[in-house]
Amino acid sequence: MSAPPLHRLRIASQDWIYALPALLLGIALQIQITLFETDTYLGLRINAADLLLPVLGCLITGRLLLKRDPWPQWQIPYTYGWIAALTALVSLALVNGYLNTGHWNQWALINKYVGWFVLLAYMGVGAWLSGQERCDWKKAIFVSFAGFWAATMPLFLFYMIHVDLGDNSHRIYNLYPLEGLMANRNAYAFLSFCALAFLTAVTMKKPAPAPIYFHALWAAIPLFYIYNASRAGLVALIFIVMAFLATNLKWSLRHILLPLMLGAALTTAYTFWHKDSLALDITFSRVHETAQLSMLSQMPATDVQEKLNYDGDQVRIDTYSDALAVWHAHPIWGGGLGAFRDYQESKRGTYSDVIDFTALWLLAETGIIGLTLFAVFFALALWNLFARIRKRKDPDGFYLGALMIMLVFAIMSLTHELLYTRFLWFFMGMALALPAAERQS
Repeated sequence: MSAPPLHRLRIASQDWIYALPALLLGIALQIQITLFETDTYLGLRINAADLLLPVLGCLITGRLLLKRDPWPQWQIPYTYGWIAALTALVSLALVNGYLNTGHWNQWALINKYVGWFVLLAYMGVGAWLSGQERCDWKKAIFVSFAGFWAATMPLFLFYMIHVDLGDNSHRIYNLYPLEGLMANRNAYAFLSFCALAFLTAVTMKKPAPAPIYFHALWAAIPLFYIYNASRAGLVALIFIVMAFLATNLKWSLRHILLPLMLGAALTTAYTFWHKDSLALDITFSRVHETAQLSMLSQMPATDVQEKLNYDGDQVRIDTYSDALAVWHAHPIWGGGLGAFRDYQESKRGTYSDVIDFTALWLLAETGIIGLTLFAVFFALALWNLFARIRKRKDPDGFYLGALMIMLVFAIMSLTHELLYTRFLWFFMGMALALPAAERQS
């Protein structure tokens, strides 16, 4: 018997002791915090959900070892083999980085190597939750993750507008761009468009008309972009709209495109009325710089740098050039974890924390072997989710939402390093693990 749709499920009162951690996790995944910050140290930035991992890890590991719960089973064949292979690859990259640089890079050791096991922990937690029969975990996660974003995004947006209308240049520069609780505008754009796509996928499956708050969220997106100004986010938004139009044209025209166009009209009127907005000036200049960057894309990197106005794009050009240099020196296995940072510091006297292109980072530090392994695993995940949806095994839209999250990642990772985003791996674990009803004994 197939599972009932997501919106018809209820969590029994006796199961809230289990569902509460899932609710907290869905909220904490949207909060970035900084620890140990000093005048000379930028601090260690972690996700608030990382603080819950030790407790959840002990609970889940104990239940698995005591055989109270079965180990997760997966839609992708040999998933545990894939996890082992990717872990071996990351371990080899750590050792390779030491061999190529002559020292252990502490930043790479903590952020990339230890961070990899944190990602696997999130994937494991998601898989364990997906396979539980005690209560409706997917319902709890959906309510907390999408609900918390839908409740807080308008609050952040309205506060930004309030400050902008006050014409306080100091305060608006401190607030702009809109980052939510993610401490970075692109990370917040990634979170926002993933949550919006997830919410849309589930709402589309409901027999009842979409609620007013859903239309209001889509109508607020143009104004959200004005104050967030993530260029990769804009591309992701266009893709999301086109994908849902292709999935259900009539529904999407009424419930997505119509409120989106209404919101665009209201936002346009707002921009004409509030011509002195400092935030609007910055956003429009970013749009101009994006067009400029696309026109200069055929020129040599050194010539492009001289013509760029936005400092961030100048840094990006340097970063890409240096990453390619590291890869050219070590094409098969890459330079190893930390090799790019070491190369930049020796060449320029400074360094970028990340390469704003996930595939290029993998290429530079894990080589063509590493990029291929990650790409094949990611492609298998996409294909399995797509096949499940085509077989109509997605009555509540959860798997469509997870597929959209992965596709948004694929788009935005072309200009940002998003591989270590916690909620991405958490939802991958939930979506790729077999539900309890489909597990083999």
